[in-house]
Amino acid sequence: MPVAKMYLLNCITHKNYARKLLARLSSIEAIELCDIRKTPLYKKGYLLSMTVNEKEEEEVASIKSRLLRIFENLDAQPPPIKETPQSVEGDILSPEELKKLTEIEKEAERFGTTRDVLLRSRERIKTYLSKVQNLLGIDIRIEDLRSLKYLYYSFGVVPQAQMPRLVRSLENVPHVIVPVREEHLFIFGLKKDKDKIEEILKSVFFERLELPTRYRGEPENAAKLIELEIKRLDLALENLKIRVKRFFFEREAFLKELWQRVMWRDLSIRVRKFCGRTNYFIALSGWVPESKRKIVEQAIDEACEGKALYEWIEAKHAPKELIPPTLMTNNPILKPFEALVKLYGIPNHDDIDPTPLIAISYPLFFGFMFGDIGQGAVLYLLSRLGELKIPSLKGIFSLIKWCSLSSILFGFLYGHIFGFGDILKPIIFSPMHDIHTAIWSSIAMGVLFLIVGYAMSLLSHYRAHGLGREFIFGKHGLAGFLFFLSLISIFFLWKKAGAISLLLPIPPALMIYIGLRDKNPIEGIFSPLISLIESFSNIVSFIRLGAFALNHSLLFMAFFTLGEMLEGSFMGSFGSLTMVILGNVVIILLEGLIVGIQALRLNLYEFFSKFYKGEGRPFKPLSPRTKETE
Repeated sequence: MPVAKMYLLNCITHKNYARKLLARLSSIEAIELCDIRKTPLYKKGYLLSMTVNEKEEEEVASIKSRLLRIFENLDAQPPPIKETPQSVEGDILSPEELKKLTEIEKEAERFGTTRDVLLRSRERIKTYLSKVQNLLGIDIRIEDLRSLKYLYYSFGVVPQAQMPRLVRSLENVPHVIVPVREEHLFIFGLKKDKDKIEEILKSVFFERLELPTRYRGEPENAAKLIELEIKRLDLALENLKIRVKRFFFEREAFLKELWQRVMWRDLSIRVRKFCGRTNYFIALSGWVPESKRKIVEQAIDEACEGKALYEWIEAKHAPKELIPPTLMTNNPILKPFEALVKLYGIPNHDDIDPTPLIAISYPLFFGFMFGDIGQGAVLYLLSRLGELKIPSLKGIFSLIKWCSLSSILFGFLYGHIFGFGDILKPIIFSPMHDIHTAIWSSIAMGVLFLIVGYAMSLLSHYRAHGLGREFIFGKHGLAGFLFFLSLISIFFLWKKAGAISLLLPIPPALMIYIGLRDKNPIEGIFSPLISLIESFSNIVSFIRLGAFALNHSLLFMAFFTLGEMLEGSFMGSFGSLTMVILGNVVIILLEGLIVGIQALRLNLYEFFSKFYKGEGRPFKPLSPRTKETE
């Protein structure tokens, strides 16, 4: 199965090569360092932890923080780290570079402050504009409202449903309501009634809108002044953007080179915590995929000038304290299905990668429930378009592509095209016209995949522990497999053997009990009963394949019936065709999503639960782009 074979690398070299070695290993992104404190050499006292210069660590953190702030103020992104610097030794910054960085920092801070002030001003003035626009068309001067001596006014929004209640509540209070637009209105009253009016407004969920105090004249004139002010600010922001770009362009090379230098030094400091040392030597351990061994050896020889000793230990012979990571190496066709496997968990390094299995089962289940030539073809075209137009979601669209091909295949088997089942003759059966066959076919498919699941469980147990106790007596081992097969056999033998066939599950049930009686006798007694319930539950779950295949046909029939009703109305054939098209769109989008979720559920909960644990961890190679070194 496509899980990379892992080797543990143990390396020792002179301490003078430490930084250069770690930088070189980071650049090839082929090794995941192990915490040296978990190794037998450290536990036995042969190695000490490497010390980190706290002053250097603080200096690197400070410069890194300053650079990030500069990039932010100059509206730029820190560059990706692509190359290893020639040296990670010596001072990070020369006095001249420190002076230059300080000058850039001050100017960048000024740019950032100016931009923030302009943006805040623009946002504030835009709120003024939205308030003034609510007054357009009203013959009133804004300053007149502020100079009222005896009248109180409030401007805001009242929900339409609350208007009758507002009118009733104000019946005994002298007032005037002036509707402005939609739910916006003015309410005028006497100043002595202010508290009473505000209490009533609060009870009807009135939202008060404050009018801007810095503008005078009619709303139309005020709106024009505000729009001019916004344009002036936009122009100022654009000019500032041009100045910032020019400033950054002139200093880009220096900032990017310094950023790379600092990031590599930062990485060197962090990974040193994972290494061990003696008085004169440093030691490190790490996991390397088999395909990367030669690259790592070459990197060590180059960095240490051939003055390093190292050994390779196969994962199964490595110390138990050091758990190997998992690197999944599926080909491009299987890669999209790898994401579905990871939803359940990462396989262990010595486990079976179920990606090839789900690459078969997931599209198969989807097609069984969503069998239609036309709708499958639409999904295929959409997936191909998505792959071309949205590369970041290529994996998802690739999944849809394979599911759509399965849908087209089952569409031919069912004789369905865009929901119509009378255009083509079904090759096997039509779920709509042969419900019995559809249900039993889904049960048969479920039994088949559960058998495959038990077989994979046996293989997994054998690979991990050989012909041990769990392989023979485990609930998902040979005993559990025989118990499941015996339950299935009852169905076929009942007519000939009758009640005698009920004796078949007893021997494997006793095997399960024997396997658990020493650990937990009570669990051993109830485990066969639990296995019985689980087996029936798993099989019944697969009935959803036939149920959703039938639902797919019935849903279109509902839209088709509505189309026939519209055809008899004034809309005629146009209405009927529109309803059929709308029905297909709804089925493709809504039911396609539901069926996709159901297919995933069958795989993760019914199929994978028989053999797959997903308790591994992903391979995380040492890299300058790694945010955290684990």
